Amino acid sequence: MRLALRLAALGIGSAGLLFWLAGGLHLGWSKTTVTRTEIDEVTGLKYPVSENRYVFGVEMFAATLAVSGGLFGLSLAFRADGQSGAVTTTTSS
Repeated sequence: MRLALRLAALGIGSAGLLFWLAGGLHLGWSKTTVTRTEIDEVTGLKYPVSENRYVFGVEMFAATLAVSGGLFGLSLAFRADGQSGAVTTTTSS
């Protein structure tokens, strides 16, 4: 269980980092539309064009790191031998 949680944490953290890197390291909030400026070929005037595209923001990257950190922290509750971290006592008479 401990290894599975740590591997899940690594996978989620890595996926979040890859999505954020692939989107261009956007340091703002996530956006669903991107506005870019184009130049009219005839008049030479600049005009804005909105494009429907999702940009992965820094808050989503932080959320994936928080989830992976939580899974890693949860993995610390389990011992390496497969038992839970709870202490059990037995009394013998």
